[in-house]
Amino acid sequence: MSRHRLRPWRSAIAPAGSYWSGLVSAGSLLGAWLVAGALTGVGPVAAARPKPPAFPTAAELRTIQLATFACSRENGAEACSLARSLADPLMDNPLLPSFCKDTVWSIVQQAEPAATNSFRRRDDLDRAGELLLRRCQQPSAATTRKQEAAPRRPPAAGGGTGSSRPPGAGGS
Repeated sequence: MSRHRLRPWRSAIAPAGSYWSGLVSAGSLLGAWLVAGALTGVGPVAAARPKPPAFPTAAELRTIQLATFACSRENGAEACSLARSLADPLMDNPLLPSFCKDTVWSIVQQAEPAATNSFRRRDDLDRAGELLLRRCQQPSAATTRKQEAAPRRPPAAGGGTGSSRPPGAGGS
């Protein structure tokens, strides 16, 4: 667009020839874009924000578990590298609790081919594979609701013993 077409629009905001005339048009366009983005949630900050990670699905965890069992059983480079490569991304997931990451870490560290496939090595890998499903699944909505709905009793006022008798009152 040529400059003379924009002049009437700019002159309504700032006087022509003033320092602010160029800044007002660019600033008002940028400001309008930021306000519109803030109202719709698609501003520059929201657009630059990556999608938050999700809990791994039961199928993903089962795949990692089976790869861990295969590494334990076969003691081969291919099976063990598959188990490590599938388990490693779980270490960067901020939603997973620390006891889940401890299990994942043991898989990543132990899923290496060994000279002898000892019972201890197989047992450690199998145990980590079994714990993976229990420790890394997303808590179900029913479990979370039960925990939130459970009444919380305040601590006992009688010195924390849980008894209604005063201290030193005797009894068995």
